[in-house]
Amino acid sequence: MIDDEYYTNPPRRVREDGSVENVISRERTSLVLSPAQLAEYSRVDPSLPAMILQAEMATSTQTYRHAMYGMTCGLLVQCLFVGGFIYLTTIHEPIQARWLLGGEAFAIVGTFIKARLGSK
Repeated sequence: MIDDEYYTNPPRRVREDGSVENVISRERTSLVLSPAQLAEYSRVDPSLPAMILQAEMATSTQTYRHAMYGMTCGLLVQCLFVGGFIYLTTIHEPIQARWLLGGEAFAIVGTFIKARLGSK
């Protein structure tokens, strides 16, 4: 665990004009590093900026794919529930059909609430 003192009093650097700036920031303001940060990395090794951008792109692609797989599976499950509801209705089992549709509704609402609370 990182000491909280490190974040409350982060390392500072004195600029040439005498002003002070934080060296490390906890908050990320962009998906990719700024050109100045990439230039600093290229001073260390010229191939680092390309590797960093490639890693960021791979992470973004993976996150997108996982989200799409989750949405596809959710759509498939919803179609199965609706199909089960229609089947139970056609064989004259309205009580079981209502329970099935009610369970689906609760699951969908619960998923939206969980996703909303989990995004913070």
